[in-house]
Amino acid sequence: MNIIVLANIISLIGAIIMVLIGFVKDNKKVLAGQCVQFTLMGVANFILGAITGSISNILSIIRNVYSINRPMSLAVKTALSGLQIGLSLYAGIDGLIGWLPIISNTIFTFTCDSKDQAFFKYSVIITGAMWIFYDFYYMNFTSATFDILGVITNAATLTLIQRGRKATPTLS
Repeated sequence: MNIIVLANIISLIGAIIMVLIGFVKDNKKVLAGQCVQFTLMGVANFILGAITGSISNILSIIRNVYSINRPMSLAVKTALSGLQIGLSLYAGIDGLIGWLPIISNTIFTFTCDSKDQAFFKYSVIITGAMWIFYDFYYMNFTSATFDILGVITNAATLTLIQRGRKATPTLS
């Protein structure tokens, strides 16, 4: 079997898990489910030679496992981001495209606990857009398709959030 097809099948399984996680209400279960998703996506990235994407998925698992047990401090977020940069530099970054998962994961790590829903949605849209380019570059078409769908649904939700804020009366 062609490695591109194999990697895209693995990504599809991860993407299906990602969609199913959308129905889970308990945050700890969401984080645990994402660990399975990130494992599959990381394996697919590794098969395709997308090393920084693989490293990003591994560190996302570490971030989620940590987050299940306690909130992340600025020091932990900085350490995780530094670790990703260090491991990616050591493994070899494939040009500018290789920086996209690093930047994306760093942005998400620093914004994932934001209480501002609109700010969080902007973060998800920006980081998702980075993954679209990365996944297409490495021919992970399944992941890229789900990245596109994620950006679209988050942009739609952001629009609803912003409309709701404008419609909310304020006392002046």
